[in-house]
Amino acid sequence: MRYMGLQNRDRDAWEDFEVMQGDLLVSDYSVSLSNRAYITDVVHMNILPVPRMKHRNMVVDNYKSAGGRLEDVEYFVNRFILNSDAEYLNGATGWKELIINNPLLVGQIKMLNEYAQEFKHAQIREVTVAVLKPKYIVPAFFMVTRLTRPTAEEGRASG
Repeated sequence: MRYMGLQNRDRDAWEDFEVMQGDLLVSDYSVSLSNRAYITDVVHMNILPVPRMKHRNMVVDNYKSAGGRLEDVEYFVNRFILNSDAEYLNGATGWKELIINNPLLVGQIKMLNEYAQEFKHAQIREVTVAVLKPKYIVPAFFMVTRLTRPTAEEGRASG
């Protein structure tokens, strides 16, 4: 819950940033090096001129620019994902989209593969999806991806 921002975050441990294209918001995100986490609140990559940077590359650049090392990242969080198809029933199409061919996860997997050395061959350990359903408002979904890396013992066994 603390990574989803639903509980009070220690403001001293987090830095908030925005990426702008002129007056338009491209991305709104937070980084906590001590929590080993990167939170995405808003992504509007379509605002960028063609050829567009991929969001996964922006995440990598942003984390490094905040002083972080990719080998230390443990959590990627996407907050306030809107998915009206999943609003009413657990079996609705929208729920399937959150776990099968989820574009956020597909992008994270590609990022881990493209930057495998820098991420120290991290893989997705688990994904948690939560729903915040305020009264009279479309629910927002939160997705937390937790990474794992091979241990030194595993690395020697495969090498």
